[in-house]
Amino acid sequence: MKEFILFLHPMFAVFGVIATVWVLVEVLNASEKNLKRISAASITAALFMVLTWITSGYWYIVYYATDKALILKGPWAFAHTLVMETKEHVFFSILILALFLPMITLRNNLATNASARKLVYVVAVLIILSSLALEGAGALISFAVRMSLLGGA
Repeated sequence: MKEFILFLHPMFAVFGVIATVWVLVEVLNASEKNLKRISAASITAALFMVLTWITSGYWYIVYYATDKALILKGPWAFAHTLVMETKEHVFFSILILALFLPMITLRNNLATNASARKLVYVVAVLIILSSLALEGAGALISFAVRMSLLGGA
């Protein structure tokens, strides 16, 4: 189960990023014809980010203490003290942005409202770039565990 949860939270995040890219592409071509797809994509993005939050929170509470102890005793202690601590806080901004995205798309006619489209562009790009940065941070944290297990080799 541990490995499944470890796999699940970044998988949900990737699906959230893909859904956010979907929103971005649909909004670039916003018309009356695709407003429902835009709304569906934004809700999907938010849902996957909420699932990411739930599964990553579960992982952190139940399993991360062992990894944290390994990291802090290993050669890459900064992976927890800097990277994980940053990741914990930055993720909340992504979650807020992901929950904000459907609010914008559902309350505005993006086919006619240029300001709302611009807001969606900014929010989507922030979600995508921040999420990719956190995926990289997660890889660095996993590598720090590996380095600790290998004795700093």
